[in-house]
Amino acid sequence: MQNVNIKLLDAKAMNASVNSNAVLLDQVFGLSIQVVVSGSTPAGTLQIQASNDTTTSPTNWANVGSGIACTANSMTNLDGQHYRWIRVTFTASTGGAADKLTVNYFSKGV
Repeated sequence: MQNVNIKLLDAKAMNASVNSNAVLLDQVFGLSIQVVVSGSTPAGTLQIQASNDTTTSPTNWANVGSGIACTANSMTNLDGQHYRWIRVTFTASTGGAADKLTVNYFSKGV
């Protein structure tokens, strides 16, 4: 069993929207996404997106589930996913430059 830990977003200012890099889900059984926010007025929405593009640079993304409000720390678990690629996209709302967002990815697979 192999475990993978990746920071998809690392202390990004929450006053601007941003996409993470794509992660290939080759032989992954399950994954979790942890949202860690800091600051006095963190706000915005994180959306998990997936793609089944066969290229090494996917461009066709679709939302997976509902968006996650980024006002407090949270965790989302996905098991049995059958996507080729995954990424997260953050849409800023009223967060300030001092408000920070970190998104951790953890997966288990072969």
